[in-house]
Amino acid sequence: MSLNIKRIAGVVIGSALLLSSGSQVHAEAEAPAGISLQMNKVTVYEDRALVERDGEAEVQAGIASIRVVGLPVNLFEASLRAALPDDEAAKVLSITTRTEERLETQDEQLRALEKEQEGLNNSLSRLDARRTVLKSEESYLRAFQTFILRNLSERSTLGTVTTDNLKQSNEFLSDRRAALADARRNIVKEEEDLEEKLKILKKKIAKISTPHRKHIRYADIVIESPTRKTVALSVSYLIGSASWRPRYEAHLTNGSLTVHYMGEVRQGTGESWKDVVLVLSTARPSLGAMRPKLAALRLDGSSVAPAKHVVSVGLAAAAKEEEILDTDEAPPPAPPVSDVHVKDSGTSVVFQLPEKNTIPSDRRTYKLRIMSFQDNKPKLTNETTPKLMRYVYLKCVTTNRTTFPMLPGAVDIFRENGFMGTSSTVFTPPGKELSLSFGIDEDLKVQRIRLPKLMKMKKKTSRKVEYRFAFETEVANYKDTEQTVTVVDNFPISDVAEVTVQLDDKTTQRTRQDRKYGRLEWDIKLKPGEKRKLHLEYSIVMPKDIQWNPYAGGGPDILPLR
Repeated sequence: MSLNIKRIAGVVIGSALLLSSGSQVHAEAEAPAGISLQMNKVTVYEDRALVERDGEAEVQAGIASIRVVGLPVNLFEASLRAALPDDEAAKVLSITTRTEERLETQDEQLRALEKEQEGLNNSLSRLDARRTVLKSEESYLRAFQTFILRNLSERSTLGTVTTDNLKQSNEFLSDRRAALADARRNIVKEEEDLEEKLKILKKKIAKISTPHRKHIRYADIVIESPTRKTVALSVSYLIGSASWRPRYEAHLTNGSLTVHYMGEVRQGTGESWKDVVLVLSTARPSLGAMRPKLAALRLDGSSVAPAKHVVSVGLAAAAKEEEILDTDEAPPPAPPVSDVHVKDSGTSVVFQLPEKNTIPSDRRTYKLRIMSFQDNKPKLTNETTPKLMRYVYLKCVTTNRTTFPMLPGAVDIFRENGFMGTSSTVFTPPGKELSLSFGIDEDLKVQRIRLPKLMKMKKKTSRKVEYRFAFETEVANYKDTEQTVTVVDNFPISDVAEVTVQLDDKTTQRTRQDRKYGRLEWDIKLKPGEKRKLHLEYSIVMPKDIQWNPYAGGGPDILPLR
């Protein structure tokens, strides 16, 4: 019977605690007594973190309440959880959290500042005493000067004053006046320095001596246990102001490639993560569990003006096509299930770092290495798109040799132990091809020029006009070894039935051609010191009544109509 009474009383207590969850209490007392749990694991998401704390607690037989103190004020209340991981008999009935506001002063620091203030005031008093002594010395020197001058005047009348007597008297008086002036300047300077220090110190004292309000948070956990014992208690909660993102380092040295998979972690939660197990996850708890609802689409009766027939080609369109064409394959949808330790994480990629880490709450970025892989014989190629930029780039192709996917992120590029710049990578599953750009090769030169004499406009028929365009690209190898350079260029693609584009036979024989995008590729083998030229020529035929903006995109390929 007594046990049932205890159980009912405990449930009533738990219900009362649930009703008071989240309420604010204002107090000036010390923080409520309770136990503190040690932080042991942190899972970092893209915009928050899951913090796990554990420790031991003494529970009474029946239903008892345990208070856990030292929790951050800005945790998400709905995410707060408690568990007894090693005890099957005892169980958690409820957990509630409260915040309190209390006034506090930093007495120990205040006493130290007041002691420092007393020392500065004593120093000012000593300077004042030195100033008084200095004034006495100056008065004595003036009286002594009057006495010396009177004595010298009397002796000069008697003819007993020598030149040395006058010189020694003048030197003595000048030296003493100079010494007293220096002493006065030193006193003034020391006094100014002490006054400035005292001014700053008074501001600190005023700030500390004024009681300020501090918010604290604690949680009350109601536990039911058949016997009195010590249990292992675990508490977890989500908190904002924390994030991570993937980052990579790629080192190419003597033809060998090393890739470091890293994570950039930053947090400003207000509590330091000291010696914790760190887990980096791509899960997104901030998106919620429900999909957004799709609203109905409605058409109104607005009128649409007829569009003019306009044909437009230029650099902007070409650059966009280059982006599409340079991507070997379309980005896959969602990343597959993977983990550093080959553990199924359900719906996200999870990386558990092998060693414990410390991340202060200073909002700074900390790089943590997850793992690395090496390729001693990666595929190295030289590629250039002179239409867009007059440089030859070194491209390195390898495979993702880890057991987990490489997420999109920035890649810091190093060649022969030198930093070249920052590139980026796309999502790459395990075993799939990974392409990295290692910057410009200064020993390979390329230049693309227009050939104005071949670029002209002429009548094709009475109703059609033909525009001709011609370009020349020169590639040079200044290395000591033979090099192969892939040159990429393109020509316009017509989406208008009345407009046709024809690639001229004078164009240098290309290695590869993609007619869908108008992409052309040449693989040029160059011996040391050798130069090669490529020719590109094409024509555009269209009805003369079509409005054509040759400067669309600001490209240099199209000459103005005259």
